[in-house]
Amino acid sequence: MLIKIIGSIVIPIFLAAMIGCDNDKESQLPDLGSCFSGKPAKEAKNQLGIVSYNQYENRWAIYVSVQGSYDSQIAGFYCDELDALKHEGMKVRFSGSYLPYEKDRKPPLGGLEYYYLNVENYTIEY
Repeated sequence: MLIKIIGSIVIPIFLAAMIGCDNDKESQLPDLGSCFSGKPAKEAKNQLGIVSYNQYENRWAIYVSVQGSYDSQIAGFYCDELDALKHEGMKVRFSGSYLPYEKDRKPPLGGLEYYYLNVENYTIEY
């Protein structure tokens, strides 16, 4: 009898908690539709970068080392679905525009900057 009473109290509370759980703001990814909004923050001309999958943002990006620093990098998340550039560690030379990334999305590491990247042209380096 006691088990039935406890079960009838605990199970509905557990179910209500599971249904009421919403993904926290950090786990919700920005919509790529906002990628093309705003003024370009930086221009990329003939830059060499490395393609990598960012697990924190669950997106592909081109990483570029910031000149004059030894550990700063820019992560440019593609504005377009560039399937040809979805190969971990691939070197690519590209030109395009960096656009502001979501204000509330911060990189987990210091020295890393997030931007959307509108790739205008690229070549794969071998």
